[in-house]
Amino acid sequence: PREGEAEFHARFSVQKKHYRYRVLNSRHASAFLRSTALHIHTTLSIEKLNAAAELFLGTHDFAAFKAAGSKAETHDFSLPLGRDGDCIVYDVAGSGFLYNMVRIMVGTMLRIGQGYDDISKLRHALECPRRENAGDTAPAHGLTLWRIEYPEFDTEDLLLRNFLL
Repeated sequence: PREGEAEFHARFSVQKKHYRYRVLNSRHASAFLRSTALHIHTTLSIEKLNAAAELFLGTHDFAAFKAAGSKAETHDFSLPLGRDGDCIVYDVAGSGFLYNMVRIMVGTMLRIGQGYDDISKLRHALECPRRENAGDTAPAHGLTLWRIEYPEFDTEDLLLRNFLL
């Protein structure tokens, strides 16, 4: 093991964080995934979910997607949407996150994917960044901090060595 540098700070030295949010989209819940994935039994439109996810790409003011009391900031994000069997997987990467931001982003997209809201609501939330313009906050149990990138260290190396990917 290397000795840490005096300037290193586990929170403030981060270059990029990667969060993963999993949604089990199946008729029945899974006892194996109940702590790590949100279960939604109604059909989700993958086309609508993809269209909503694309709107988050790039640099935006994400103030509409923060919990009360968070400091509004502008961040650059990538948000690919993937599938793993019956699970829809959101991988969200960015230089910084506001409190509950990923959960509010996912909650907003899920309302669009279920047909409760139109994609124009998401566009409006990005153009007029106030919390009331975004959707619901998705439950915490689907969210995982997946990877952290530091200037000279990437936790992906640990994932690969331990066969977690």
